[in-house]
Amino acid sequence: MAKVATTKEAAKEFDYYLGYLEQRFSELEENDRDWDALSNEDKVDFLNEWSVVNVKLGEFQEVMRRYGVPSEYHDRYGRLQERIVRGQAIVARLWERA
Repeated sequence: MAKVATTKEAAKEFDYYLGYLEQRFSELEENDRDWDALSNEDKVDFLNEWSVVNVKLGEFQEVMRRYGVPSEYHDRYGRLQERIVRGQAIVARLWERA
């Protein structure tokens, strides 16, 4: 993955998307642990709302195409990529358990 110099606009967008996606993938991991304790309605709501995360992920990928990965975000981006891979497996498993 390419490292690039950061512009203020790129930094602002990366901060927004990384923060949002890090939070949502953290929530996903928490819900995975607590899944059996959630009501059926909460389970369905969570999974239906996950489509918004997928939209934001697509928008983030567009930001990366536009700017590359700013140098100071390289480590956070790498950790997020690992969480995304784990998260996709979790979402698939949660749909099966819903």
